Amino acid sequence: MLNKKGFTLVEVLATIAIVGILSGLVVMAVTKYQIKTRNKVYENYLKQLREASVNYYTVNTGSIPSSSTNLSFDTLLSENLIETLTDPADNSKTCTATITVTNVNGIVPGGQSSDMGQGLDENGNIIESNTKNISLKYNICLTCSDYSKCKEF
Repeated sequence: MLNKKGFTLVEVLATIAIVGILSGLVVMAVTKYQIKTRNKVYENYLKQLREASVNYYTVNTGSIPSSSTNLSFDTLLSENLIETLTDPADNSKTCTATITVTNVNGIVPGGQSSDMGQGLDENGNIIESNTKNISLKYNICLTCSDYSKCKEF
């Protein structure tokens, strides 16, 4: 009978190989999860930008663009409609956005095409009953360090 006190070289190498393979799988899974999470943050930023744009036109300005207009991301920030968008890939950087708002059918309040004075009350606010046929399209482009996407709402 042999008195066996330790592991053989083959047993140690097999154990190291198995641990290496398992740790490689874990690293790949965590990386995939981080990428998915980061993409969800970017998608959420796009939705926040849309909501801020809608609020800017309906609440702050009280006017509807008669055709197509660009809305500055800095305007949304200065009006406190959105917070700074921190880049999830690099927390020391921020994301930027370009927003184009298009009046799809060219109808402005009051039913008059391209006449901004119609359908407003004495304070210059939109009369809500005049907004039912107005259709605005928001094209929002988000740019971060490793992400760039445009989405139409």
